[in-house]
Amino acid sequence: SRGIPPEVVQDIAKQQNVNVNVPGDFYVKLGELKERSMATKEKSTMIKTVTEEVSRLPPTELLYYDHSFSNTKEFNAKILMVKDKYVVLDQTLFYPTSGGQLNDTGWIENSEVIDVIKIGNVVIHVLKKPNKQFKIGDSVHCKINKQRRFALVRHHTATHIINAAARKVLGNHVWQAGTEKTPEHARLDITHFRNLSQEEIWKIEDLANKIVMENRPISKSIYDRSEAECKFGF
Repeated sequence: SRGIPPEVVQDIAKQQNVNVNVPGDFYVKLGELKERSMATKEKSTMIKTVTEEVSRLPPTELLYYDHSFSNTKEFNAKILMVKDKYVVLDQTLFYPTSGGQLNDTGWIENSEVIDVIKIGNVVIHVLKKPNKQFKIGDSVHCKINKQRRFALVRHHTATHIINAAARKVLGNHVWQAGTEKTPEHARLDITHFRNLSQEEIWKIEDLANKIVMENRPISKSIYDRSEAECKFGF
């Protein structure tokens, strides 16, 4: 239940004339996994703690839809709830972790926002440390980390381009099965009946790069999901 130390695995393997290669940074990676696990546990505890309070609040006005195609990255808002390091505003431009895309970060006044979570229709901003000056009813100025947002936007767009290229190269049976978008990289999981050959990967890469280099004009609209599926087929 706690795993087997790699040294023990190597000793047993040696007795059976099997060579096991343990990465040099094994314990570093293990430490990172434990940190992520603890952060997830803390988030789960937080959600349980504030869910009841949040359920009594009005829905957060989601400015990131109204301003999704602009460069607006600053806004003013009113504090509706503040508990320890958790803050709820009446409106927000901060995008919460959703659809495989990591949350925005930034600042509420001089307090750093390190996480953004959506519970029901309410967005919770998680501060790096509590700000005892914040009070319910306060008007605050908020700012999003532009560089992080732009990196996430680019990687989000990239997954759609690669998905389109994969459908063109492999066939229309290919669908997005999962994604991860972080400021550093993006990952796209697709449905296909076998592993891709190197040639297929090169073809997808070439087509994706071709689409980018064409610098195609983009029209931007927001649809309800059902309407989008009827209009575009996906």
